[in-house]
Amino acid sequence: MNEDKLENIIEKGCELKEVSESNFRERIVSKLLETLGYDLDNDVQYEVTKSIGANNSIRMDYIINSGRGSFVLEIKTPGKFLDDYYDQIISYIRLSLINYGILYNGEQLIIFSRESDVPVYMWRCGSNNEIFKALKKENFPTLLEKLLSKEADRTKLKNYLDKIGCPKIDMMFDNRQTY
Repeated sequence: MNEDKLENIIEKGCELKEVSESNFRERIVSKLLETLGYDLDNDVQYEVTKSIGANNSIRMDYIINSGRGSFVLEIKTPGKFLDDYYDQIISYIRLSLINYGILYNGEQLIIFSRESDVPVYMWRCGSNNEIFKALKKENFPTLLEKLLSKEADRTKLKNYLDKIGCPKIDMMFDNRQTY
């Protein structure tokens, strides 16, 4: 994977405003998946429909398969507030029995685990892009699980330090702070 190409695609995703979801998929998502090592014809399923009961169904934008694990990728238009779609992605991963679900709109990438009702990882433009490396075909899900474990440890430490009243705790855990 070309790291510069990945950074360039991530940056373009951050800059896009007021484009349709289909245009965003074409200009950013397809290129991102290819750069992460996924074969769009073999590793990526598009607009997957799953029947729920007799009269209902869900339609997931993508199911991505690394060969060692899968994730649901739900795309939203740049600028859309992703918090409004938490229940949607959680239901998708639970109903499809896939361990991870991702909401992505170019500006934010939010990862959910089937075992949790809240996000397990949140990325925003301008923060560290290591999460994208964890989603590479050759690394998924092993590196993602290591990264999430590290993030859980950081959260436990932050909560403990908050509890004992440690000053400037937010600055210590904000990736954008300069020391």
